[in-house]
Amino acid sequence: MSTRVPRLAWRAGLAATALLSGTWLYADPTFTPAGDYTLVVKVRGVSGTGTLSVSPGSNGFTVSRSSTVGGTSTTLAGTGVLGGRTLRVTFPVTADMASRLDLTPGNGQPKPITATYLFDGKGKFYGRVSNPGKIGGWSSASDTGSKGSTSALTIVRPATGGSFFVGQEVDVVTNPPGATWEAAGPAQRTSAGKLQFTGIGDVNVIAKKGTDKSDPSKLRVVGLEVIEIEVQNSIPMDDASAPQLQRQLGATTLTKKEPAAIYMNQPLSLRVTVQGGGDLAQPFRARLVGTAKDLKLAGDVVLDKLASGQVVVLTSDKPVSQKVAVNSLDLAWTVEAAGKTVPGGPTTNLRVYTSYKAPLQNVNGPSSRFTKLHFEKACTWANGASKNIGNGSDSIGWNTDNYMRHYVHPKDYKKPVEVPEYAPGVPAPLNYGDLSGSWSVSSSGERGVSSLYYPPLEPHKDYEHYENYRMNFGWHVLENPTHVGGRCNQQASLIADIFGTVGIKAGVFYLERTAVGKRTGRPMRNYFYAKGGSGPWNFHGVASGIMEDGNEWLYDGCFSSPPNRLNGVRSWATAPGGPFLEKWGPWYYEDAGGQVPENDIPDKSKWRGIQ
Repeated sequence: MSTRVPRLAWRAGLAATALLSGTWLYADPTFTPAGDYTLVVKVRGVSGTGTLSVSPGSNGFTVSRSSTVGGTSTTLAGTGVLGGRTLRVTFPVTADMASRLDLTPGNGQPKPITATYLFDGKGKFYGRVSNPGKIGGWSSASDTGSKGSTSALTIVRPATGGSFFVGQEVDVVTNPPGATWEAAGPAQRTSAGKLQFTGIGDVNVIAKKGTDKSDPSKLRVVGLEVIEIEVQNSIPMDDASAPQLQRQLGATTLTKKEPAAIYMNQPLSLRVTVQGGGDLAQPFRARLVGTAKDLKLAGDVVLDKLASGQVVVLTSDKPVSQKVAVNSLDLAWTVEAAGKTVPGGPTTNLRVYTSYKAPLQNVNGPSSRFTKLHFEKACTWANGASKNIGNGSDSIGWNTDNYMRHYVHPKDYKKPVEVPEYAPGVPAPLNYGDLSGSWSVSSSGERGVSSLYYPPLEPHKDYEHYENYRMNFGWHVLENPTHVGGRCNQQASLIADIFGTVGIKAGVFYLERTAVGKRTGRPMRNYFYAKGGSGPWNFHGVASGIMEDGNEWLYDGCFSSPPNRLNGVRSWATAPGGPFLEKWGPWYYEDAGGQVPENDIPDKSKWRGIQ
């Protein structure tokens, strides 16, 4: 017969008191704990389920314990010693478990996990588990259960504390099996009997059997947002690094925004980072989709580690543009899965320049760099052209030559500008008020098509002196902080520099004729009269671009005006009576001046430049 403590009630509170005090509540030599038990586990107030198996061993009892709490599974194996109806179990720390601890010299061998289980002799038990090494992030747990199925009504899966994605469907497992369940919050039961999450928020799932109800399995439904975008295979820019867009989860403003440049006829490939309000308890296969007008990007991903962010690579179904252009893409995001589409966070604006080819360093000017402003202007002034041909509405060079213009200072902006043309706080150039197109700037904040500033040959103001402009070559014609503009060859170098930004080879061609005196050896130059009789001029500079077919095409800067600036082949440009050169005039010495006498002019074969 057994000796029983008088009036002992089987309650968790009394059992816990006995375990903590170390009291042997029963002395029962006929009792054996051997068998398989169903566990209800609690760790830090979070419930879970598991199993406990006890079998006789050579030295006491062999005990194995497995549990799942809040999506974390633990499996333990050890030996137990029985005293009365109290089983004390030691679970050694295995090599795999020890690998998760800091076992550097001096820390010692971790203490084993121990458990004390008190049985009632009728197939039920209560126990406490101690984990001094905090393996898996917990230090103690309470176990209750019974042989077969536990009498406690519970939701086994999905376990409380788990996070799930909008649209995700999961199986609901109850204990005991066959109990009904219901959900409260943004969720529904599907026709197949699954739990589907329909919106962001908290969901409570309870099991029901007769009049009994379980504690709720408290779940969280999360969505995702795009928090970072990096354009893949982009053309490097000196002042715009990847990633192009960054924002904090839930923020309405960006922490970083930069444009990107790719080639025309190239699909857009994005490395996108998405983030949500928590890691998912179960992986969820989905497709992230971004759309902007008729452009669609898509990439597959298995969502799970959303709390820290996941990377998805998306590729567009067609090129961004078949033209040299500035493309402002308002990307609307959705997540597609299981035949359903849910929002993927707020729309993001991505600015993408589509260029003809890789940029070329055509000019070594003070501002000759590959910057976002240069791409912004070069792709804007190309005006949607797609071909590197001489002229016409689809000619990159012809459009650029006719649409380029001086910048607008921020003091004249009438609306926000995506890529400002002057740095914050920088004053306008001293000759800003003399630039063409000022009337449109003052009225609309935008400068219309107009000629570039040409420093006067006879200056009347200090800022008009050519000394202020002589270093203006390439983009510096537009970007000299104090004096913008330049003469014919300088404006031609600007055209060449713009061409280089979008990958067209170009330079400056000089319409000139020079020689060395056949008697004196002095340098000399043949001046000419321009069409209409102006002059005499020492030279004229035009931009020389190399077309797709390898031939040269010339573009004028200052001897003609937009929108119909002169352009053509070299033979057309250099012929007397042509667009630039009416006729040749006298020769003049270059060193000390003076007209060259006939007897010092060398033979034509000795001339340099135009013959």
